[in-house]
Amino acid sequence: MEMAVANLVVPGDNVLSVCNGFFSGRLAEMSARCGADVARLEIEEGKAADPDVVAAAIHEYRPKVLTIVQGETSNTVYNHALPAICQAAKSIGCLVIVDAVCTLSTMPLHMDEWGVDAVITGGQKGLSCIPGVSLVAFSEQAWNKITTREDTLRHWCLDAKLADKFWYQSSYHYTAPVSGIMAIHEALRLICDETLEARFDRHLKCSMALQAGIQGLGLSLSVEKADRLNSVVGIEVPEGLEQKAILAHISRDYKVEISGSFGLNIVRIGRWANSAGYTISSAQSTH
Repeated sequence: MEMAVANLVVPGDNVLSVCNGFFSGRLAEMSARCGADVARLEIEEGKAADPDVVAAAIHEYRPKVLTIVQGETSNTVYNHALPAICQAAKSIGCLVIVDAVCTLSTMPLHMDEWGVDAVITGGQKGLSCIPGVSLVAFSEQAWNKITTREDTLRHWCLDAKLADKFWYQSSYHYTAPVSGIMAIHEALRLICDETLEARFDRHLKCSMALQAGIQGLGLSLSVEKADRLNSVVGIEVPEGLEQKAILAHISRDYKVEISGSFGLNIVRIGRWANSAGYTISSAQSTH
């Protein structure tokens, strides 16, 4: 996430950050720390970004970079209008940075077709791998901005040009996390063997089954269906119960870790369906 921001945001750039949760807000903060003039477009809690509202903000603020999260794990919102938002950004030559940590390989994301310039993901969520290894992809337009920057990047370790020399030109940058690279290579191999289309379908079916089961218990999901993420499901805490007590009870009596949220009175279940079709629940305490 920070590599994408640090390399594409030049000090003084106008940056528009679509903020509808904790992690989209973090992209805004990173951009500000890189010296950008950041405008935060705050979205109503529990709602996806409206493409018309975002387009209006784009044409008013004229950003050079737009940041957005496809699936906001902090509150389980899915920004389903991402293609239209990217199109609006492209109409003024604005680069688009997308956080796809919990959505890459669990639901469609067509980087080239939609006009996304940087896609960020981590091994530990949608890729069903280990934490500690992250991936970032840049478009040709983004890479051109990176390679033609005249200022010296403030982040040495996150300098994409140095990383490019390390990975492709036999130049030393840092000691590579070899075990992590082997792990994510295997995770990606399994995704390729299964195919993305089959994986999308399986994740959706497993999520629908989980959501139906939750509602069958008389519980309420925290986001309306149209704006709901399928890989992280948020459940409203029933009146009279306390979030922390629920989490402690589940951990103590059932040895299962689920998480609350960042200020919301919900509990969340992260689920990544494996190739056998089982749902794997995971703690959501980290992104």
